[in-house]
Amino acid sequence: MILLIDNDSGAKGIYECVKSTTKKACDGKQPFYYLGENLYLVPTPLGAADAPTMIEDFLPSKWRDEQLGGKSLNFGKNIDITKEYGKALFAEHVIKKNRKDVDFTAMRSILDRIVGVIDDYAAMMAADL
Repeated sequence: MILLIDNDSGAKGIYECVKSTTKKACDGKQPFYYLGENLYLVPTPLGAADAPTMIEDFLPSKWRDEQLGGKSLNFGKNIDITKEYGKALFAEHVIKKNRKDVDFTAMRSILDRIVGVIDDYAAMMAADL
């Protein structure tokens, strides 16, 4: 099982939970964390100077700047629905609708982390044989 998380302020609670339950420190700087059994935590790659990131940061700004019904995208929790729309509408009405035109190249760094998890797990399973 792979848990992909944004590597922003929201991850702090997840990192604290991991530390308290597994005694393993997570700070989001590693490509992935093996938590036990078949469970891995994969944070989005940090930005320049360890800046926080979220998965949407790996999409072209053209799409993040897309207006929807005259409203702007807000990734935060406090959305003024008269002027803004959130992640769910962004995914459904911007990304999904335009999926043939969206350049997902920057997502490669996230996908490479998932491949790293798959390779790590395969190596562990092979070592157990």
